[in-house]
Amino acid sequence: MFNAGPEPVVAIKAGKCTVEPHPDEEKRKAGKFWITPVKDRGEVVLVKKDDINHFQWRQREMPYAVDPAIDHMVFPGDATFEKTSTGRDEDRVYILQFKANDTRRFFFWMQDKDETEDEDLAKKLDAAMNGTTEGEGGTSLGATLRGLQQQAPGAEADAGAAPLSLSNLQDVFSNMNMPAPG
Repeated sequence: MFNAGPEPVVAIKAGKCTVEPHPDEEKRKAGKFWITPVKDRGEVVLVKKDDINHFQWRQREMPYAVDPAIDHMVFPGDATFEKTSTGRDEDRVYILQFKANDTRRFFFWMQDKDETEDEDLAKKLDAAMNGTTEGEGGTSLGATLRGLQQQAPGAEADAGAAPLSLSNLQDVFSNMNMPAPG
């Protein structure tokens, strides 16, 4: 029997795009890229493996292979998935952008015939990837951990940051589905 892997938390019909330096020298100097859709039928999926989110692209036709170049562990607060401007309003291109490295980005084009769901699906994927529910407005686990790290001995705390406390640690553990210390 064929094993398709873990069940996706979120799945969106989307194809990959190739990214090359823009052919126009002026636009290339301005940091613009030439983005070209790859015609393969695919989907971006967010799956959990050992309680860690994996952002993947896979084919929608047999053998449903996951592209190893687009199989990334994503921790809350590490990346965003959102629409990007190509200069043409009709384009439905989205970007997975990692925050720690602005050159680590992947482009996708939406393949579902009904484009009215694009924005909602992208928000759902981004929220699931970042450990928040859409519209929750809460702090992600990644942001909480970064805030706690900044308050470690010898580190300078940000102005307005919450002080390190047992409550903060309990929030972190509850977000990780682990028993709280204590």
